Amino acid sequence: MDKIYLKDVEIFANHGVFKEEKVLGQKFVFDIELSLDLSKAGRYGDLQESVHYGELCL
Repeated sequence: MDKIYLKDVEIFANHGVFKEEKVLGQKFVFDIELSLDLSKAGRYGDLQESVHYGELCL
């Protein structure tokens, strides 16, 4: 199993319980660890078998 680490991913969002959080928004910071099999991507150079970071953060 392969691992990809994303550290200090910053996302700004209007989310929360209080009205001010929904209006003003706030920054969220994440550390993400992915465990997946990237052997086909590495063996064949096929990006379809890898991870698209843009789609991961959606």
